[in-house]
Amino acid sequence: MPASTLRPPIPREHGAWAILLLPIAIDLAIAPSNAPVPTLLGVVAALFGFLAQGPAVLWLRGRDRRANGAWALFYGVGFVLPVAAAVLGYGRIGLLGFVLAGALFFALFQWMVRHGRRDRSLLFEVASSAMLCLGAPMVHVAAHGDLSRGVIALWLGCTIFFTGGIISVKTWLEAARRKKSFDDETRRALALPLVMFHLAVVAISALTLLVRPLTSALVVVIAVLPALGRALWTARRLSPTPPSLKRIGFVELGVSLWFSALVIASFRL
Repeated sequence: MPASTLRPPIPREHGAWAILLLPIAIDLAIAPSNAPVPTLLGVVAALFGFLAQGPAVLWLRGRDRRANGAWALFYGVGFVLPVAAAVLGYGRIGLLGFVLAGALFFALFQWMVRHGRRDRSLLFEVASSAMLCLGAPMVHVAAHGDLSRGVIALWLGCTIFFTGGIISVKTWLEAARRKKSFDDETRRALALPLVMFHLAVVAISALTLLVRPLTSALVVVIAVLPALGRALWTARRLSPTPPSLKRIGFVELGVSLWFSALVIASFRL
């Protein structure tokens, strides 16, 4: 058997790992559980569900179907078993809703592949980000037995926040694609939606003033300001030659860690 078949496929996209793990970390920090075993089962299920995505996508595309099919099945079993244990052993029936959501998303992707749709479109990547952010509500249900308005707000807020990073990267890629016709007018046209989106994110974060104490709400606003700074920097420096992917990745990770740390801090105030 080839060594490549035996080597477990691990996603290399640091951004995807951040989108999965940081919302989970936020939820565990602000809503600690007294039930460690079902909480751990939820975390394991979320990890295996994420790991299953890569080989499943490659299998759908017809790439090394035997190896990728085997790994997708292995990771899929790793997802189903802890969910089943949490449902049967701890009555976490709500986890079945996340199984259904994953199945529907997989069916959507299969439909897109069969009909030649782009799986790298902005809409699809935002949907993928929203699915990854569901790890936090999933772990919350495993830990506490039900959803709360707080964790739903966390899921929505994280999805919106990480969408900003997706749009930022897409803006650089679109600028590179228009290399031959790129000028100041093109730069402004590409940068405007990016900046407007991040201004909207700041405005949305300010809505926490309606439900949280003043100091706590201000910390949430401060949490998203580096993302706005990233958007303004991109608007100013946008060109057909983007920064290195490594540099972009470090910036995205730094902005995401800042956001996560301050959201956690806001609930401690």
